[in-house]
Amino acid sequence: MWSIRMVLLGAMLAIQIAAAQQSKNRPGSSHILWMVNGGLSLLVLGTLSLISHAAGSALWPIPSLLVDFLHLSSVTLWTGGLIVLAVVIRPALAPLQPAERGLALNSVIGRFSKFAVVAISLIIVTGIYSAATIVYQPRDLTGTTYGLTLLSKWILIVPLFALGAIHHVAVSPERRAKLAAFL
Repeated sequence: MWSIRMVLLGAMLAIQIAAAQQSKNRPGSSHILWMVNGGLSLLVLGTLSLISHAAGSALWPIPSLLVDFLHLSSVTLWTGGLIVLAVVIRPALAPLQPAERGLALNSVIGRFSKFAVVAISLIIVTGIYSAATIVYQPRDLTGTTYGLTLLSKWILIVPLFALGAIHHVAVSPERRAKLAAFL
């Protein structure tokens, strides 16, 4: 599985280089390459699911693999979106005037918020399913390595979900415009 993943990652790197070159030569023409890379990244995630706990599930192994893949995909898309918001959007909007930056930021955050709600819902549902197939009783949470890892994830992720929910509810388009003026 490792060698397949490395081949896929190598192909993704080659396509990324080709997309960057094509963007310089013919701006706006590299979207097909980005879509191919997106598909390859899903295959990489699939290789991770094939070696996960879900692959060894005694209870419904095929649905467990699909749920694990959906979980990994949702986590990847949500965290990737957060990274783009934190790292890419601010510099990209810097050349704009505050009013334009506010409109752009409002649009980006509005779109991402809808996407994030779906992704987080999938993360929660698929996470509960995956935990239910491995953790059979409460003592499994503290008595197994998987349970301790699961508790660690909950300790890290629940505050992020709560912060996201507060942000989603509390930040109106007007507040986003003010935030954009501040940035």
